[in-house]
Amino acid sequence: MASVLLVDDEESFRIHLGKALELEGYSVFRACDGSEALRLLERFVPDVLVVDWQLPGALTGLDVIRKVREYSHAVAVLVMTGYAADEVEAAAGESFALIEKPFPVEEFLDRVNASL
Repeated sequence: MASVLLVDDEESFRIHLGKALELEGYSVFRACDGSEALRLLERFVPDVLVVDWQLPGALTGLDVIRKVREYSHAVAVLVMTGYAADEVEAAAGESFALIEKPFPVEEFLDRVNASL
């Protein structure tokens, strides 16, 4: 069973997407911000990181991506954003898949499945 770390500050979003992933057979861990995500990363490295680009607090989605890359370059990364995709990709300089909010759950699940 593949594991997913889902990082988003919107609780309803985390719950909704997390349940959809669990129904697909994934083991899902949820974090509400970058700090909580880093605490989880100290305990395990997921197969897939799904992270919102804009997070509350001092740590951004890019900070979480860079930290997960320190643990493993094999982790698939899917960035969720409401910003223009080209702006996010240009700012990041990292390799990841991107999905623009709002998106249908089916498209989200397709992207996660494809990342593996």
